Amino acid sequence: MKILFDVITPKQARMAVATWKRFSKDHEIHIASREYAETNDVLTHYQVPFTSSGEYFSDTQKKFVSRIERLHFLVDNFSDVDAIITQAAIETVHMGVGLGKPVVVLTDATKRKYLNRQIIPSATYHLREELTKGIWEYEPEIPVYMDACQEHFYTKTVKRKNSNLVVLREFEHHASYAEGVTPIDIRKQIKRFCKDYGFELLELARYTSHRFVPPEEIFSKAVLVVTGGSSMAIEAVLTQIPAVSFYPNYFPKFEYLIERKYPLKRIRDPKSLQPQLEQLMQLPPTTHHFKDDPLDKMAWILKDIEKQL
Repeated sequence: MKILFDVITPKQARMAVATWKRFSKDHEIHIASREYAETNDVLTHYQVPFTSSGEYFSDTQKKFVSRIERLHFLVDNFSDVDAIITQAAIETVHMGVGLGKPVVVLTDATKRKYLNRQIIPSATYHLREELTKGIWEYEPEIPVYMDACQEHFYTKTVKRKNSNLVVLREFEHHASYAEGVTPIDIRKQIKRFCKDYGFELLELARYTSHRFVPPEEIFSKAVLVVTGGSSMAIEAVLTQIPAVSFYPNYFPKFEYLIERKYPLKRIRDPKSLQPQLEQLMQLPPTTHHFKDDPLDKMAWILKDIEKQL
């Protein structure tokens, strides 16, 4: 079976890498990407074959034009695939529907109506986290639930030794969800915290050229992760590294993990940061365990598609 896995963000790239490594012996898997942050760096680092076309634009008109150009590229190169996997690329879903191909979507953003209403009702399968049951406003043909986080596609326990690093990842200003949002500035508080406790600080910028550092290398040295997004915080706490996020929007995965005693906190007021960090660093490891492997659920989906070819 020939499969297209279309990725945009580094998180999606890591999901595609895990899928390719698990299923490429049995299926012909093609990964397509676009120029966005560290997406192609991830694919290159993990040594999987991929094709890249298109760029990221924050300007709405440029975004629409780029989406159309990328749709042309996908149709020209991947019209003969048997199935399509994407987290949330609108043009890829439209291509799949137009060509009559089964489409698997992986979005975990329950409240992004502008996106979900364009992709989920058109999808054949939607691989969902059980923690989101009852929240989705749109339904695919076949919803597939898993007792796992999307980050379980690729997150593995990392060996840590002499860890002394605080990782600060800035807010993703150009993301669609960030429009009109001014994030809190906690750099001063984080620097003071590192000085007080003798930690080193690694600041990870977005949208600027820099040396790519593999996530495993960062996490092997990290004692704390602070991020303006969601994925890196979740990746950290799944491996029992304390994490703080100043991501401003509703995100049920955060609440779910906090309730189950994962070492995660959300910060909205810089004044509360220092005591919250001190409390967070003292939390014991959670005893909660997820039951499912997302790749096992993907295996079921691929078998179901294969039966209908």
